[in-house]
Amino acid sequence: MAAWTTTVADIRSSIEHLYHRLTKTPPTYMDARLIADAVQEAMVAICLERGDSRWQFLRAECQMDCVAGQTYIDLPADAIRVIEGTVRIPDRDATLYATSLEALLASDPAREVTGLPALYAFDNAGGDNLLRLQLSPVPDQAYAVYCYVEEVVDTAENAPFPLWMKGMVTDLSTAIAMRRLGLGGSGEYMAAYLNASRDLAGKLGHDGPQFIPRQSTIYTSNLQSRTPR
Repeated sequence: MAAWTTTVADIRSSIEHLYHRLTKTPPTYMDARLIADAVQEAMVAICLERGDSRWQFLRAECQMDCVAGQTYIDLPADAIRVIEGTVRIPDRDATLYATSLEALLASDPAREVTGLPALYAFDNAGGDNLLRLQLSPVPDQAYAVYCYVEEVVDTAENAPFPLWMKGMVTDLSTAIAMRRLGLGGSGEYMAAYLNASRDLAGKLGHDGPQFIPRQSTIYTSNLQSRTPR
């Protein structure tokens, strides 16, 4: 059966072969490192700039545990957005609804009201650049809270991602790598990437890049400081 995924290592290898054909020599260690960085940068750029909830490979379910008296829960570090309407406590057949942080705090300034959480509001976790959900009422016991989030793509060497993305990632990676290696031809690969990007945009039903910072409908926290360069 044909594989429906590819990896960072696969694309890196194809660019290294191109490098060898153009220069007649294998890439040095530093050039190989630059090529690997270009692949990872391209993957992150595509997923952030063209992020869309219909790209299901970016969506994952996560569980967050809270205890009595804990006013908040933090999302996983890779989460960039919560899928609205998916925050829930299955054991209690309860769905939590989003509100603004201002409204949540205004309704219970001292955070003294306890019970089964029914509302959440987005906050940040200080310098950790994590999305935090403030809960109301404050949990009166331990609960397991589940939700669906959109995640930053895994750029590890052998992490799989959908095969249909391979052409776009390869073209953008090659454009970045060729420019930084000073080999020329970067514009040709960038044009190929943009053409494929426009074609995909039509299929997905939107007409251009949609930059996705780390966000929810109400609260936004910039992810760019953690994006690999």
